[in-house]
Amino acid sequence: MIDPNAADRPLPRGSDPEKGFRGVMSGALILEAITILLGLPVASADHELAGWELTVILLLALACVLACGFVTRPWIVPAVVGVQVVLIAGWFIYPAIGAMGIIFGIAWWTLFHFRAEYRRRAAAGELPSQQPPAG
Repeated sequence: MIDPNAADRPLPRGSDPEKGFRGVMSGALILEAITILLGLPVASADHELAGWELTVILLLALACVLACGFVTRPWIVPAVVGVQVVLIAGWFIYPAIGAMGIIFGIAWWTLFHFRAEYRRRAAAGELPSQQPPAG
């Protein structure tokens, strides 16, 4: 039974229900940076990378690592989307780089969908922690 007043019930003092999600975001960004850097030997095996190509790949990896420190900021979502767009455009450097962008783009879409669903359920008072104790 869903309590209609659950959305009005305050969270325990000092609790941050989205802290775990920010940890998942940071983990995904680090994994993305590692994957981008592992794409360097693959891309350079086929042809010698030009200076700008190497710079783009290294800056993308650096952007992912630096973004970990800003996952609490409201502008992190557009920043992550921007990284994905540039990574997908990396298809012109090497197709595997663009494929990484598509794969991580799907992963980020899924993560942001889960966060939106969590927020929707919290606002509606449908979370198990918002229900009155049984008995």
